[in-house]
Amino acid sequence: MPGIEEQEFLIKFKQEAEEHLQGLDSGLLVLESDPQNKGTVNELLRLAHTLKGAARMVGLSEIGELAHEIENTFEKVRDEGVTLGSGETSSLFQSLDKIKELLEKA
Repeated sequence: MPGIEEQEFLIKFKQEAEEHLQGLDSGLLVLESDPQNKGTVNELLRLAHTLKGAARMVGLSEIGELAHEIENTFEKVRDEGVTLGSGETSSLFQSLDKIKELLEKA
């Protein structure tokens, strides 16, 4: 059973993760209508990177891996000029839903 300090870290992580997920959801909606919006892509990258690192710090490796995959996708958009199609966007939304599900169980 986790100690009080670990529980506090987990509670704080969950709160912050929910904020990051809201930002990722909102940003993805922006990219659907404006796929080359560099400011949004950079913000999404930052959010995914932060979520990945925080998840790993609290030992939630599955969330960290999903966030890493999301981050990689946005790096391709930023660095390689990849445009997200409806399939990629749908897959990203599914990954966010999976992270939300994992958060509830954590």
